[in-house]
Amino acid sequence: MGGSSDCENGFEFAFVKHGASEMKIGVTGASGFIGRRFISLANERGHTVIGFSRNATQPQPGCVETRLFAHGEPVDLGGCKALVHLAGESVAGLWTTAKKARIRNSRVSGTRQLVDALLASPSPPGVLVSGSAIGFYGDTGEVITDETSGPGAGFLAEVCGAWEAEALRARAAGVRVVLLRTGMVLGKNGGAMSGARRPDR
Repeated sequence: MGGSSDCENGFEFAFVKHGASEMKIGVTGASGFIGRRFISLANERGHTVIGFSRNATQPQPGCVETRLFAHGEPVDLGGCKALVHLAGESVAGLWTTAKKARIRNSRVSGTRQLVDALLASPSPPGVLVSGSAIGFYGDTGEVITDETSGPGAGFLAEVCGAWEAEALRARAAGVRVVLLRTGMVLGKNGGAMSGARRPDR
């Protein structure tokens, strides 16, 4: 998915297929570019949004409350009918050994923590929309790939494969899992476009 409208269509499909009208939705990564846009769309459609953050004392715009989502801390999913999981270390920047560890751990360990809470819940959300990336396919050159294509090779492909595997564990609780494999996300107020405009200033 290359543009913000494609992401929006993906979210629409996830919730329409789930049969959702108005619902309470939990969102990790609420302060990110995609998260902010999703919350705005959810509010427009009458949904109530709960933000999950490492700092539960910091209000998230568009969210009725903020709950803690931090390593080693319990995750309170009470009342959430759906989860949108977008949290993760930015892939932008120099990929040092430490940076790559943060990229992997924030996605794989973070998703594991969230799904563990979901599996332990007496009333789990009906749908989990979990972020992923087209890095799943690796560098395919001129070969066209789609959602039926298998995983590729390389660091991002390995991260995405492990990331998605953690999310798919939620199926054991009867939860519908949607894997949102985004590519370069562009928008007027952020995403990759914010960096692309800098040389022209």
